[in-house]
Amino acid sequence: MNFKGFDDYFEIFRGGRQKDAVGRIHDGDKLIDEAVSKFTPGESAPIVIGHPAENAPAYGWVEDLKTTVKDGVKVLIAKAKQVVPEFSKAVEQG
Repeated sequence: MNFKGFDDYFEIFRGGRQKDAVGRIHDGDKLIDEAVSKFTPGESAPIVIGHPAENAPAYGWVEDLKTTVKDGVKVLIAKAKQVVPEFSKAVEQG
């Protein structure tokens, strides 16, 4: 999925077998299903860089989550709102 800007859905996580930072194996498809089932529209999640303990600073907000399939792999995609213009520009520039 090519990034088309924050006005469109964008990929945030790929399913399949995942290994975390300490070497534990996880079912990425199950993690995606859990994220979608727990997400409540209207209760926006912060868009952050990395995995900060405080979820701050927020550079925007996720307003919707859904799944798709890319190259045979389940993918979690998000729709954003209120994205900080400087953050958006930095992401678009890679």
